[in-house]
Formats: sequence, C-alpha cells, structure tokens
Amino acid sequence: MFGSRADTLAPPPAAERATPGYTRAKAERFRRSQAWRRLRYRILAANANSHADGKARCTLCNRTAAEAGCALHVDHRECVSKNWGRRLDATNLRVLCADCNVGRSNRPLEGVAP
Repeated sequence: MFGSRADTLAPPPAAERATPGYTRAKAERFRRSQAWRRLRYRILAANANSHADGKARCTLCNRTAAEAGCALHVDHRECVSKNWGRRLDATNLRVLCADCNVGRSNRPLEGVAP
C-alpha cells in the first residue's frame, strides 16, 4: 500500500545498504590515510596528463577547476559506504568538479546530464 507506515519503515534494498562493518569514523580515517592521498594525487595527475593543456578536468562537464570556479574532487563511482573493498581501486575513481559532485551523496550519477 503506497504511503503506509510499513512502506516508510521498510529497510532499503540490499544495493543501497552500507557494507557490514562500515562506519563514518572508519571512512574518516581512510580519507586521511597516506594510501588515499597518494592514489588521489595519481588520479588527478593522470587526468591532467590526458588533456592537451595539462589541466585536470571534470569527467562529466569537462571544465577545469578555474572554469568551474570550484575544486576538483576524486569521486568513487561505487561509494565507499556500499563497497568498502573498492575504496583504493583506481578503476572505481573519477575526477568531478564540486558542482557535479555536490548533492550526489551515495547515489550513482550514471545517466544524469551535467
């Protein structure tokens, strides 16, 4: 029944649940780790080297940080909260400007126009 109390209390589908053992504290330690910082730098450098002007660009809107007027983020395609095991998987990462990344939270962006 749409809008019933049972609908609002139902657990999210399995694909939307956090990985067992995942905590925000664990995620914060990960974001401060040397392994993440090194990989993040490597992803940004690879992105910059793939463009003729040598500047990193957003994967979705193709703007540089200066053009977008905001920072570039290294984003996990599959969120860390949903798949902790892919947190340091370079194939799970992409460069997004803050505008394209803001509000995404842990929802996928595939198929969304920039």
